[in-house]
Amino acid sequence: MTDSFFWIEEVKTTLPSLAAAEQLAAALIENRLAACVQIIGPIKSVYRWQGVVNNDTEFSISCKTVASKLATLIDHIHSVHPYELPEILCTRWQATPAYANWVSEQVC
Repeated sequence: MTDSFFWIEEVKTTLPSLAAAEQLAAALIENRLAACVQIIGPIKSVYRWQGVVNNDTEFSISCKTVASKLATLIDHIHSVHPYELPEILCTRWQATPAYANWVSEQVC
């Protein structure tokens, strides 16, 4: 990658229903915490929680934002998420200047 690329942040979480995913996506866009939220699913999640193996249908969301909005976006997810311990994964990506500028414009 060259210096002409810029960083954007991606935050992922899973939710128990399409309605919950759509509601969170809309709130993140409305509050300008994310420029884009992609909803993926349904997916199957197999995991152990409190000693029990679960096999659930979930929906995954991927939120694109900038570093200055990252903590607020994560706090918002925590405040409305229906799970006791939500999966919240953050990744920093290099993006083209045009896309990074668009992301920045949408959240500022």
